[in-house]
Amino acid sequence: MARRILRWSTMALVFALAAASMAGEPDWSERIRNGEWYFTVGRLRQAEAELRAALDLANRFPPGDPRLERTLEDLGRLSEHEGRNDEAQATYQLLLAAVEQRAGKGSPELLDPLAAVGRTALRGGDVPTAREAFERYAALAASAPGADPDALREVLATLARMDVLAGDEAKALERQRRAVALLDAGTPADADRVAALRTLGGLELRAGDPARGERLLARAAGIAAASTEDDLPRPGEILLEGARVARAAGHPDAAARLAQRALDAGAGPQARLEALGVLADAAWDGARRMGLTLPDLVGVAPADPAVALARTRLELLAAAQDEAGAPAADRALTLDRLVRVAAMQGDTGAALRALDRLRALGDGVALAPDVHEGRVALLEAAGRREEALEANGELIAAIEAAKGPQDPSLVPLLQRQQRLLEALGRKKDARRIRKRLKKLPRHARR
Repeated sequence: MARRILRWSTMALVFALAAASMAGEPDWSERIRNGEWYFTVGRLRQAEAELRAALDLANRFPPGDPRLERTLEDLGRLSEHEGRNDEAQATYQLLLAAVEQRAGKGSPELLDPLAAVGRTALRGGDVPTAREAFERYAALAASAPGADPDALREVLATLARMDVLAGDEAKALERQRRAVALLDAGTPADADRVAALRTLGGLELRAGDPARGERLLARAAGIAAASTEDDLPRPGEILLEGARVARAAGHPDAAARLAQRALDAGAGPQARLEALGVLADAAWDGARRMGLTLPDLVGVAPADPAVALARTRLELLAAAQDEAGAPAADRALTLDRLVRVAAMQGDTGAALRALDRLRALGDGVALAPDVHEGRVALLEAAGRREEALEANGELIAAIEAAKGPQDPSLVPLLQRQQRLLEALGRKKDARRIRKRLKKLPRHARR
């Protein structure tokens, strides 16, 4: 009898202990279900209360119990949803530690927690933690079978942006190339494809292969043109952005090709004006004569195709700027260049017409120092000697007023004045100029 009583007492104790150990199970399950339901219907305060109660219970479970991970994940999502990124990051870091303890540091199960830590750390301004989490994600996903290619692509693109901000475009280029290589392995939307290609195209233009950059941007523009998705950038905008990058990176030919593609794609009025500007800039870079002032440019390149191309593009730009009412400073730059290329060709009439338009912009526009003397040279080359004589006289008077009658810069102007007077048959006036030149200091006449 005593043995039977002892046996029944022992069994009762076992059942009691088992019941006690299982008591937390339904309570945790109820709390987690309530929390998830409240979150679904938007009752966030009740959701948080239930989930925190579930966490208190989950912390009592044996190490490695997956219920703790589920609770931390739910709490992290709730904090992230409410924009409490610091709290979400801390919670996801606890989740990461729990998964590492259970599954090991090399487990693919770490990918989602790493992405969550990186995401919330970046939003909260904790860049070092974000970079570390994303770096671990990229390394792990590269060798993890079944890793989501779209998620890896986004992580690589984020790291590339961080590299650009850190000034390391070479590393950014490497990562973005990997990101674009994953496009066909996943199922990205057209907007994602366009964004990835645009980013890589710009990086190639700045730090990689410019020709490849052009192709990538053309591909991005083609996807945007064919897509039925809303809110995609216009093809012309994509190509024009590439033209800007190419010009800034010192690739004028690539800039010109991309700008022409933008025009061909039907860029809007403002984009068209900017594209014409890129084309004109590129042509001007190939035509200008460094070190020569406007008077020296007259007739130096009458048959140069680069100068002819620059003139054509500058004329188109000038007309578009007039039509659009562009700022006077922009129009002045275009007209100044147009004066110079027409002068190089020896087309003094066109150069003078452009110069008249330039001067008509008003006193608010600063003219280049050589423009006034260049106008005299153009008038003389055009055979308009009376006008040249008058303009040269005004220039002499201005220098005399500013620097005095003995200033050495007067010598070439006085010599031109003498020459013009002689050509006009005004020999007496020419002799007076010659006498004045003899009175200038010897070093001034050299």
